[in-house]
Amino acid sequence: MSGPAKTTLIRTPVHAIRERTDTSLERSGPKRTMGNRRHLLLAPAVTLPYFQKMRAALELESLVVMAALDAPHQLVRTTQSQLRQAGPFQRIECVLEWHDMEAVTCRETWETYEKKLLEQTGVRPCLLRCYPVFEIWLWLHFAPLDAICTDATRIRQQVNDWLTTLPPADLYTQTAPLLPAAITRAQELTRHHLATTPDSRWQDTPGTQLHELVLFWYKLARKKFTGQDS
Repeated sequence: MSGPAKTTLIRTPVHAIRERTDTSLERSGPKRTMGNRRHLLLAPAVTLPYFQKMRAALELESLVVMAALDAPHQLVRTTQSQLRQAGPFQRIECVLEWHDMEAVTCRETWETYEKKLLEQTGVRPCLLRCYPVFEIWLWLHFAPLDAICTDATRIRQQVNDWLTTLPPADLYTQTAPLLPAAITRAQELTRHHLATTPDSRWQDTPGTQLHELVLFWYKLARKKFTGQDS
């Protein structure tokens, strides 16, 4: 398998941040500068080591807080817990796998959570969908996604086969050199879905928005080291 062509990481604009309000979900007391700068990532527990390695590689430990989220119904409870422990947050990102819930159920759960969080904290959460599973993101590191790739077992087996061809290391270190190719493929797939399937994030269309998280974290890292947005 030939290596992917080099691609320059493209930064994406930061979502507008609304001012926080005094609610029961926020920690009492004066505003904290570091807390106001922090970002929260909620993701399935099995994926956290991957994101933790990426966070460490970009030296974002002081800016990004992580917590396990293994089902959409845990969104409110998990977010409340993190707000009490480490909030407030500028941005909240949620990685959700769709394979174990119907799209309509996911949509209803997400929209209820989004409305409640926006009303109580002024922060609109970002949905990072993985359908059917997180490994769809890893697949895009190696190859474009074919149209029938919606079987979670097949996806995981193929990804594992590809990983055995790489030098042994943790998952992030193994795949980091292929990130530019994954980002490009994910962007192309997203554009395809938007053009062919209206409101595709709520349909059973294979894909992911994890490239948006990676691009945002790279922007955070550049800003941290240079003091600039670009």
